Amino acid sequence: MLPPFKIAQISDIHLGGGRDDSERRLVRKNFEATLADALSRHPDAIVFSGDLADHGERKEYEEFAKIVAGVEIPMQYMGGNHDDVKTMADVLGLSLRDGKLCYAATMGNRLHLFLDSSENRVDDGQCAWLEEKTAEAKESEIYLWIHHPPVLCGAKFMDTLWPLKHRENIQASLRRLDRIDTVFCGHYHTAKTVEWEGKTIFVCPATQMQISETEEGFSVADPRPGWQMIEWKEGEKDGETILVSARMVESVSL
Repeated sequence: MLPPFKIAQISDIHLGGGRDDSERRLVRKNFEATLADALSRHPDAIVFSGDLADHGERKEYEEFAKIVAGVEIPMQYMGGNHDDVKTMADVLGLSLRDGKLCYAATMGNRLHLFLDSSENRVDDGQCAWLEEKTAEAKESEIYLWIHHPPVLCGAKFMDTLWPLKHRENIQASLRRLDRIDTVFCGHYHTAKTVEWEGKTIFVCPATQMQISETEEGFSVADPRPGWQMIEWKEGEKDGETILVSARMVESVSL
């Protein structure tokens, strides 16, 4: 029997992004409102699943660090394609593995494995590490986190222009890893659940804004920021012990 546990996943913040100062202030306000909304629901931990910054600049991570400085629950960090993980690690005090933000963390007696797709791909070294860690794991439940979904998600703009490159590598690993059947992602700026070869891939909405799934060109579907709560209920893992719910935050005005 594993204990109940709640993780707030916050993704695609893009601090520093925007065409002018007004838009950049709105991006920050969106993040602040999202973080406040998530904390008000008392999660046990937070995962920031990539694209914390828009340009990967030190000042963007310093701004992020100031916003989360008062958070008193455990926080995990991931690199997205807008991030510079070396700068992120330096500012936030994180450890890198072979230059990648690739690591394992146990939360709620469950093993969480984090891969680094900040270069728009997951290299062979990370795939080998993932398979090794899974084989060695003593925990009964293992969950995988990647900023980019490892499969196409049926969203025209993102699937066409910004999918994970060379995804056949991570897909081959996932086919071999029966112990991993749940993957948490961001990147697509939409809330979505994708079933792929017996695995469930949960895509977290973005803090910055949501992108249309049906338009071939870039189009904002919803300007509101979003996040998702991942909740493990008490009991054995039977397919119904995990509840993932996306939440949209009301639009933020300056």
